[in-house]
Amino acid sequence: AIARMSGNETLLSLLSHVFERIVLKRRTDGIYDSARGTAAHQEHLTLLAAIERRDAAGAVAVVRSHIQAGRHNVMTDLKQRQAIRELRLIDPIN
Repeated sequence: AIARMSGNETLLSLLSHVFERIVLKRRTDGIYDSARGTAAHQEHLTLLAAIERRDAAGAVAVVRSHIQAGRHNVMTDLKQRQAIRELRLIDPIN
């Protein structure tokens, strides 16, 4: 919604493509967690509400928190992928 509100079709297309790839990659790796998507969606709604209130400080706080949560999720994904690779080295049948 926020990218759509920007009126920037290139940005909207790029973000849509990136989000689709992230979800697809997580699902194919077997590490997709729908709770993450729900939490991120709620963060986006909170950000949108701050923007609509013209609450710049609130919007900045939400964005910072969202980025930190995203970083945590990426690091968790990387650790899970590494653990999967290590298991495959131990048991090459799978």
